[in-house]
Amino acid sequence: MPYPKLALKGLKKILDKSLPQEKKDLLQKHFDESIIYSQKVGNIYTGSLFLGLLSLLENSDSLKAGDKIALYSYGSGAVSEFFSVELVEGYEKQLRKNRLDLLDQRQALSVADYERIFFEEANLDESGSATMSGYEGTRLCSG
Repeated sequence: MPYPKLALKGLKKILDKSLPQEKKDLLQKHFDESIIYSQKVGNIYTGSLFLGLLSLLENSDSLKAGDKIALYSYGSGAVSEFFSVELVEGYEKQLRKNRLDLLDQRQALSVADYERIFFEEANLDESGSATMSGYEGTRLCSG
């Protein structure tokens, strides 16, 4: 998922040629829904798998409770994991259907602004949490 084209190549390789066209079309549709956020956000490395899952869940109109989703994660060093999740009743109540709108509201940062934020000293409260002042209501992105 960090690179949607790489994931698409993988999908094309594993699609069983004996599958009915309807099933192939559904798998392609779900793949397309799963890369929407990655195309907006870019490579977030380990988190890309879960960004793809979130994208699929929030952009699909055909998933339902009881459906199973296969997740495959791979990394450098020849390490990979394959596992599945099953959607439970009410999962859709946890989703945002306007996430693309929120992503489109991000503001580009200059390198100087990014570095200032990156190197800013965090002030921790008694619970160990930090509040970044001056960024309330602002969605930031680099690039």
